[in-house]
Amino acid sequence: MGIQIYRVAQKEILPRKLGLTLEIIYFILYFVFNNGIYLVKILL
Repeated sequence: MGIQIYRVAQKEILPRKLGLTLEIIYFILYFVFNNGIYLVKILL
């Protein structure tokens, strides 16, 4: 029972949380990267 619940939790909850955090991180990195290039172009 315990192992089954753990496996279900692993399959359902963890990927969702990881996916969300990864999406947020990727979005921030993408945003910073694009703005960084834009700012460098303005400054140079």
